[in-house]
Amino acid sequence: MGAELKLIMGKGNTVGQFVNLPSAFKSPAKGTSLTKQSIQEKLDGLKRHDLRLLKEAAGFLSQLNRYNIKSDKRIDMAHTILATIYAVMAKNYQKYQSKVLSLPESKDQREILLACIEIAEQAAISYKHYFRDIYTAKSLGYRRNRTDCIETSVRILELLRMEQRFRGLRHQKLPQSSWLDVNRVFFSMLVHNDVDEPVKLLGSIGTWVRGNKNGATQAPSVTAKSLYISIQLFGLVDAPSWSTRLFHAPDAYLTYVTDAMKLHSDTKKELEPGWLVTHIDNKGAPLFQREAHLSDPSVMIEYVNLYNKLVMDYEELAKMKFLGSFDANKLSKPLLDLEAIERFPFLESMLFGLRPRERKQK
Repeated sequence: MGAELKLIMGKGNTVGQFVNLPSAFKSPAKGTSLTKQSIQEKLDGLKRHDLRLLKEAAGFLSQLNRYNIKSDKRIDMAHTILATIYAVMAKNYQKYQSKVLSLPESKDQREILLACIEIAEQAAISYKHYFRDIYTAKSLGYRRNRTDCIETSVRILELLRMEQRFRGLRHQKLPQSSWLDVNRVFFSMLVHNDVDEPVKLLGSIGTWVRGNKNGATQAPSVTAKSLYISIQLFGLVDAPSWSTRLFHAPDAYLTYVTDAMKLHSDTKKELEPGWLVTHIDNKGAPLFQREAHLSDPSVMIEYVNLYNKLVMDYEELAKMKFLGSFDANKLSKPLLDLEAIERFPFLESMLFGLRPRERKQK
């Protein structure tokens, strides 16, 4: 990306600011037991009871975000909570994402997913407080906190993607406030052209590939840009409306296809087929058509390579079905990781999601 991507900064821009960031309004009571040690001991005692553990963790994070304490202390405790419960969250994500039928929800499934959503949301709020405190759009001030800004921005995007995926397991879309904060944190870093530094994730929730039994312990390194594109594609193709068993496949294609989705400077011109536009104040997935008065900064997203690979796979699969012979060498690996019965529905859903949709009726 580097120098070719130039941003136009708008007046009164919202870099470094968030929408879903409640103010910390109270001081910890004297003798409060909310310490790293007390939290750790309480959560360790619940490790055999997933639902109670997750609900307790969500409660601790919510309580933590109400306290007017130093932001670095807040995220230190938030990180302790996440490290303690992450394996349980990952286990339940894998369990419910791999189900053949995600509906109707059992009571336990609903309660566990709701707790995981709240954990992701509240943990993101803890990191947003810290990011807001250390971030500045001015180059000199930014350089002093550059390393912390990079790591914190990736952590916020990771947690917002976790929220997106856990909501998806309930066939719910990411709320507008979360979409706004995805864009706010990403463009805040893009102002400094600092979205390509790799940072190790907490774990692999949202990137699990079927057959991986150790998802809770594997933590790949990613960049803010790759996380951002992952969130954009998942929302663009309306993946929450799919079978949950297909949730990992869009990310698998992003990894498999070279330059599947690329960011470019916004030319402010009409969009050609295979191009999208998004901006710092966008409340949803990228747009196929340019709206009037888009906020600056903004970028264009090219997805031609991804679309062409999907079309090629669809045509090859259709040809094989017509001829009655199957040749795995002619298909992309992400498609081969799916069950045979899932391949056509997945490709059709992806191709439909990557085409502009217009209302035909008056």
